[in-house]
Amino acid sequence: MNNLELDNMKNRITENLQKAFDNGLEENKLLIAEASADLEELQEKVYGTSPATVASLIKDLYELASATNITSKETGNSITVDDFQEMIYLKVELLAEMLGIDLEN
Repeated sequence: MNNLELDNMKNRITENLQKAFDNGLEENKLLIAEASADLEELQEKVYGTSPATVASLIKDLYELASATNITSKETGNSITVDDFQEMIYLKVELLAEMLGIDLEN
């Protein structure tokens, strides 16, 4: 995907989200869903990854739980406990959001 295509897609997403804030509720749902689909497509094209699913997050958590000697990509050193907790927390937070669970209460 070239830069022009990326810019066009970003502009379309921004326009749809702006319209969603300016229009009625039913039209908002459609515009937000369209923007969400465009964002997923953009993520896949730019980063070569598809959006997380409940199943993919559970698999990631399982792999983290059974992993040994996890190293940093930047330094090659073993990660700290804080880094490991952050990795787990980010996945749990995303999973909770997908399932509609409020972790704060």
